[in-house]
Amino acid sequence: MTDEMRARLIEMIAQLEELYRDHFKACHETHRETIQRLEGR
Repeated sequence: MTDEMRARLIEMIAQLEELYRDHFKACHETHRETIQRLEGR
């Protein structure tokens, strides 16, 4: 594997991690709101 390919792969993985972090944060906030609504807060 060339250095260029490795660098591109690392970049793609970093972008994926960022996407997942944003997605999970959004899901977590939604779940928290739902739980609070169920608990009657």
